[in-house]
Amino acid sequence: MDLLLISDNKALNRELEPLLREAAGSSPRVLSGKELLEGGEVPGADVVLVEKRTWQNGFSMFRYFGLTSALDRMALVGVSRVRRAGALKGRVGRKDFSLSLPATADAVRRVLDDARMATEQLRGE
Repeated sequence: MDLLLISDNKALNRELEPLLREAAGSSPRVLSGKELLEGGEVPGADVVLVEKRTWQNGFSMFRYFGLTSALDRMALVGVSRVRRAGALKGRVGRKDFSLSLPATADAVRRVLDDARMATEQLRGE
């Protein structure tokens, strides 16, 4: 499974990367919000995970530079340490998922599988 993690939180990245390797069998490609903006496009991935604070802080810039349109046809997984994370900014009504840390590899695997299936459905519409 091809994973993309958009996160400025290095501590969360260190905690999440081994968990994703165990759950999905592959390491995620990790981009900071700044790297995403500098790249100018969203790299292809089966599942896109976004650290909640990175998304909330960078959403306006992502939208201004046209990066959100590529993500509109994908289900995102919002990652945070908060149990009850609300909808991601600018994505109300979209089919997104939430992952709260700490989490087990089985829980992560279920969320990744659900997000991948939802993304496939969105791309097929």
